Amino acid sequence: MSTPTRPVLVAATAVALTAPLFLSGCSIGDTVSKQAQNAACSLVTPITDKVAADIDAALKSAVLDPAAAIDQLKAARTILGPIADQIPVGEQKTAVQNVVDTIDQLIPVLKAESIGSTTGTSSDVLTKKLSEQMKALTTLC
Repeated sequence: MSTPTRPVLVAATAVALTAPLFLSGCSIGDTVSKQAQNAACSLVTPITDKVAADIDAALKSAVLDPAAAIDQLKAARTILGPIADQIPVGEQKTAVQNVVDTIDQLIPVLKAESIGSTTGTSSDVLTKKLSEQMKALTTLC
């Protein structure tokens, strides 16, 4: 084999090895991102239905039994908080963090309303927001 053809063979080999990535429309970054999303789903999915049911029960009982609702919301936050910290950046992390943040906003409002006080924020608005966020979270994976 002569020296002038060696660079051509090296270039042809490089093109042959990288062409499938370019033709498939997927980059290595996309593949890694999809794997991270799958990992996030494996963390979130097993608990999402249970937590969603607990949050739904808390929201339904908030008017009649705010103390029980607060306890259920605290329990859900205890479960979701560490998961939000473990999930890689992406839709799942954002969705879980949104739920945690809304729970953090809702608990003091429910406490205030249970003693006849107000915080300037309506629990109705926050419960609707939390319900929508939980729906979004459960449909991500």
